[in-house]
Amino acid sequence: MPRLGDAWVGTVYAPEYQSFLSLLHRWFDYEPMLNPLPLIQSTLAFYLLKYSYIFIILTLAISVLRTDGKNLKLELSLFCITCLLLLPVNASYQFVVLIPAAAILFKYYSDEKKYYQAAAIVLLMFVMNSHLQLFVTDHLKNTSFYILSYVKLIGLLIFFAVNLKLLLKLNSSVLFNKRAVKLFAAGGIHVVLLTAISFILNKPVNDGAEYIKTGNNYLISMPSVYGNKLIWTECVNEKFVLRSSFGYSYDKENVFYPVLSDSEHIVFETIENKIPKKKIIDIRTGIQRDASDIMLNQPSLNKNNGILCYSVNGNIIIEDPLTGKNYRLTSGKQFCSYPVFQNDSTVIFCSDRNRGVGFTALYRIKVK
Repeated sequence: MPRLGDAWVGTVYAPEYQSFLSLLHRWFDYEPMLNPLPLIQSTLAFYLLKYSYIFIILTLAISVLRTDGKNLKLELSLFCITCLLLLPVNASYQFVVLIPAAAILFKYYSDEKKYYQAAAIVLLMFVMNSHLQLFVTDHLKNTSFYILSYVKLIGLLIFFAVNLKLLLKLNSSVLFNKRAVKLFAAGGIHVVLLTAISFILNKPVNDGAEYIKTGNNYLISMPSVYGNKLIWTECVNEKFVLRSSFGYSYDKENVFYPVLSDSEHIVFETIENKIPKKKIIDIRTGIQRDASDIMLNQPSLNKNNGILCYSVNGNIIIEDPLTGKNYRLTSGKQFCSYPVFQNDSTVIFCSDRNRGVGFTALYRIKVK
């Protein structure tokens, strides 16, 4: 839950999520394939701006509320907009919450005979939830103007500003009133405390792992090594296909737990008629045969030294079976899995570090 609260969901750097936290990840988090050019790599800056944004939005919203219920509908619309602004990620279906807010604002301007403003509300709602938004996001997300691809976020901030201005006018209030000043002071204390706590709990940890470039894919896992040959799976259109470092690929069926049994044969598990089935395939001829007697997804063994390598609770563990001693090879909040020895001193594994939860890439790390 803490990682999800920081918007580590799916392809976190994609503007399609249309949230402020997604934009912050793009500014301050480095990921070799998904976000190779952040403004600066800084966990501290991420949390400082995250909590500052949250408390600024909350303070401004709360400061204009009244207890007499005189402008209850406009306060309700502000509540809906504020909720959307504070979500870690914005999915399209969540914008149903914006419908009552837009309707309330439209009716207010319509009743006041301010038809241009009423039409602008409808137009903004349309732009935010139409193919036009998808078009703009798709064409600007990889340009220098990528901040403009966050169409829904920008639209929400416009809705928020309009709603806030109306309530300030109707309540005969000013933006920085006494309540707002008190809330800003209390919020500032919380921003400092939460930033410090979050940074301590999530500060970057360098465990020496090195990213392995395998291509532009969001979900790469299940590696296997034989000599200098490496294979892995990619999830393509909801199907697990086989890829390799030597040009071989296989996508005729789902491939799970592939193992290079030798330099020319790959054993894997697939599903036929809803039943798991193990196969072995000759990568030269493509001939397959049954492999039900072969065990898959087992702990990797360093054959020369008899050292085991496996995953426990998202951490890679090295163990000496003779002494029973073990130690943790990886560190940090990320989830690591499917470790295999590449040689006596190197382990290849999957990790979702600096990615959305479960969206893994391949890494290698030296065994000290």
